[in-house]
Amino acid sequence: MKIIQFTRLLLGVVLLMQAGCRKDTIEVFNTNVSPDLSNPIIQKLTNITWYRQDFNSSSEEWKTRYNIPKQSEHLASLLYTMAWWNITLHRDGSSVMLFVPPMLSNTYLHCTGKWKVSETEENTIIVTTKTPVSHTSFKLKVLYLETKDNIGYMNVSLDFGNRILTANLVNAAVDTETNKLVDYNWYAENAVSATPLDSNDFENTIWARPEFRLREEEPIGNDELKAERITRSNYITDLLTYTPTILGQSVAFHFEEHGKAYLYYGAFTIFNWVNFAEKRLLYSDARWSIKGNKIIVETEEEFFESIGENMFTLTIDETRFQTHGQLEYNAYNPYMKVRTQKNYYVIEIIKKEANGNLCRITNNEGTFYLFLMNRTGMSLSEKVNIKDILK
Repeated sequence: MKIIQFTRLLLGVVLLMQAGCRKDTIEVFNTNVSPDLSNPIIQKLTNITWYRQDFNSSSEEWKTRYNIPKQSEHLASLLYTMAWWNITLHRDGSSVMLFVPPMLSNTYLHCTGKWKVSETEENTIIVTTKTPVSHTSFKLKVLYLETKDNIGYMNVSLDFGNRILTANLVNAAVDTETNKLVDYNWYAENAVSATPLDSNDFENTIWARPEFRLREEEPIGNDELKAERITRSNYITDLLTYTPTILGQSVAFHFEEHGKAYLYYGAFTIFNWVNFAEKRLLYSDARWSIKGNKIIVETEEEFFESIGENMFTLTIDETRFQTHGQLEYNAYNPYMKVRTQKNYYVIEIIKKEANGNLCRITNNEGTFYLFLMNRTGMSLSEKVNIKDILK
């Protein structure tokens, strides 16, 4: 007993000596400092959404074309001239920029960031934000601002360092119903359900976005599906060079028994680049399981897509494929390479509807909010496995 007590005493002395000799440096950072709103021009910019007024009025001036940090960066201007819809600067220093890519129907990308008032330039703020292709910082300078009939009009420049863009903004939405559907506050109002899922509800079923169709099918034209057709994302890695397949090709999830699954790719896939009459359906093998409130889908051979490569011959970083080998097949089109990638999908249900589920889907390309319809009765045409065309 004395030995135990002495050991405890010795241990306590050692710990006390360590505590007395150790010097901790504690640094506190306040990341929620509100920007300086003393400038009345800056006040008028904040807590309101500014919409692009005229997409044809934008101009661009390049300062340099050298030292571009990313392959897709020199095409990022397309997103600002064609896809940038609005910007909101909240007075707590946060920002949201909405992009609506014209090449992807009903797709809305909300990119969040931070902003502060420039200390060196008048009527200028500095925005650091995620974009659909990368992270970036730019100076937004107010060149002109006036109010007519309670509506504000503004001309701004966006200085990215290597290029300067100008745009006209207005603080009134043209289509209030559409803007309501894609409001950033939608995310907070549509939280994921924590209710555990039952695999029996999904075995031998097919789930896809409403617009997913085979070539022989007519597109869905029911106006009541307008809200269900919208795909939102509050985070995306790279829209141009690593286009998420769920956006570009539109994926259907086929869940079979014993964990077997298939990924079907929509009508507008590799085949119609050469022959529009081609009706074969491209698919990949996959696995699926349920963990609590999540459906996990994993595949080693998902069809890889690059809008930047297919539309603009933009080179991608092919080191991405070195872990599984670079897979190409040019017989269908010499200008379009076919590759596969390893990917996963975490599907969580937000709300169940009579004809499907509103879901949040997460993978290594981004986070997507979309509606998956139950397409179990869909008539499948002749199928071809992506592995067969890569031989």
